[in-house]
Formats: sequence, C-alpha cells, structure tokens
Amino acid sequence: MTSSSPFIQVSNDRVEVTTASGGTSYTVCDMPQEFFSWQLRSRSAVFEGIADGKPIADFHAHLPVVATSNDELSFPIHTATKATRLLPLDEHLEE
Repeated sequence: MTSSSPFIQVSNDRVEVTTASGGTSYTVCDMPQEFFSWQLRSRSAVFEGIADGKPIADFHAHLPVVATSNDELSFPIHTATKATRLLPLDEHLEE
C-alpha cells in the first residue's frame, strides 16, 4: 500500500479501511426498507415515463460518478454523481 492508496477489505459483515494514518472498521447493515422502496418507485417512474414517451428529467443510474480519496477522513473514499447535458452544435441551434 502506498501512502496515498487506501486499502479496503470487505467481508460478510465488516468493511475494513486502512490508510497511511490508521484504520477504521464499519459494520455492514441491511439497506433501509424506506430507501429500497424509494429506489424502486423512482426507477419505476422513469421506466413508465420512457414507455409513455415523456422526457426524462433525471436518471441518476446513468450519470457519471467522480471518486476521490483523502487519507485524512475516517472513510477515505468519496463519490459524487455529476450531472451532464448534451448540447447541440451551434450550427443546429436554430433548427
């Protein structure tokens, strides 16, 4: 392991994170039912909209994710979903 590379090991019930500054352990838990239900509802709404020919405002599963690491944090990996938009070329704007 280099000083800038965290080591993450996942077992059935634990996540062990080791960095140059030390280690931390997390207990793996079940996804809350409320969150799981929200995911199912939001995904269903997107697919129903697609089937109905409606424009899709957002669909986070298809957005790029940026991941960074910082050994100074208790959990060194941070991810963020980034919005992207496709824009027409200038020559097609009027069209």
